[in-house]
Amino acid sequence: MGLDSAIVARAANAVNCVAQPIIPPLHRLPVELLCSIFLLALDGDAEQNGRELEVFQRVCKDWQALAQAPRLWSNIAIMSSEPRAISLCHLRDQLRRSKAAPLHIVMESPDVEELTEDEDGSAEAPSVRLNDAEEAIFREAAHALRPHLCRTRSLAVILKSDAAVQAIFPLQSSLPPLGSLHLTLHDTVSLETSSKFLLSTSQRACVIDELVIHAECIDAAMLDSVVPDRLRSLRVTVRSHLGSHCMRLVSQAENLESLKISDCDGAKQSFNIHTPLLYDAEISGHHLMGSVSSWSAPRLTHLTVTPQLNEVFFPKPVAFPSLRTLTITSRQRHTPDPNFAQILQWIPSLLGIDIPSYLHFATRILDTLLAKEICPHLRFIRLRAYHNDFPSVVPALRNFLQVRDNVSVHLHVLSSKQSSPHVSELRGNYPTRVTVSTNAPPLTIMLDSF
Repeated sequence: MGLDSAIVARAANAVNCVAQPIIPPLHRLPVELLCSIFLLALDGDAEQNGRELEVFQRVCKDWQALAQAPRLWSNIAIMSSEPRAISLCHLRDQLRRSKAAPLHIVMESPDVEELTEDEDGSAEAPSVRLNDAEEAIFREAAHALRPHLCRTRSLAVILKSDAAVQAIFPLQSSLPPLGSLHLTLHDTVSLETSSKFLLSTSQRACVIDELVIHAECIDAAMLDSVVPDRLRSLRVTVRSHLGSHCMRLVSQAENLESLKISDCDGAKQSFNIHTPLLYDAEISGHHLMGSVSSWSAPRLTHLTVTPQLNEVFFPKPVAFPSLRTLTITSRQRHTPDPNFAQILQWIPSLLGIDIPSYLHFATRILDTLLAKEICPHLRFIRLRAYHNDFPSVVPALRNFLQVRDNVSVHLHVLSSKQSSPHVSELRGNYPTRVTVSTNAPPLTIMLDSF
């Protein structure tokens, strides 16, 4: 009897299991995770997003409700040039559906066309022409966005004409604290207009986590208005007198994690920089020369230096105890200042270095590294072989390989002319320590393989 009862109980359990509905794994996902998956399928284009969300809503009732989430309508892109010309109707609908969700906005103004002849065919100075219809769309889209800027979380602005800059000038007094601000002014924007561009007034501090600027020129007041305590990442590529303003901001931004400054004139005063969280930096040589009296970055792991005009000095004292890789680049073919190689004495933790081969640049650095007490942990050197300069470096490289027998060398050949007996000789004598390639993976990736 007991056996029969057990059989009946098992049968009843089996029936109950069959009767229970089977829920697909996708529908068991948390709502927030499913919403994040939806976001990955959307590209921020208002009209395209609307069509894709309509497809999502047809799947089931749960997805129909989920597709109404304001978060899914918060990525907004205004591309006023074909083939991604935005529909103002869809833009307004997207802003309405996003309700109070933080906005992530990308604004790209119409392309401009250069003219070299006037109507009668006579030559004249190059000028630019803007499609009137596209400019009107951009202006109206900017006007539609204006009431919603108070809830903007990130803003990327790509402007290609003076008219586009004027169209978004009203934004300057309405920006809330931003997670990121990316500003690009093309060279078709006049210097007079770009130098007056501001996204914040001088009376109001600009709170930004990540600031990226690419422009010919920019108003210094924009950098001066940035709150340094909040800044985590700074990328400034401009051609103007902003050296002192950039370095002053860096010296005050103690929470800075990533830094890139280039094409600014050097600072006229010296700064003490303390960046305890900085892990990656790229900076032009003339910013280091005379503008930084001391620099403490205990977590800095990768540094890129661009020496210019033979005037590259590192501040002393310098504290980079965690620096693993150093990349040296230059746009000019020149011999470095004799003191430049002394930089290596102050970064004993260095594991890898990337240097150009032209003229006496690599030779001077290799000769400095012959002393084993300089960069004693060095394991990898990448030498970029430019044109006909490489053969002149071979003697120094051969001497270095004989003395520093624990260091491997990667020859990054940039010209087919460098497939010479010199390369074959080095590879033949040091087959396990010398490699050659024509590609250029990041130095940190190559270093991980050693």
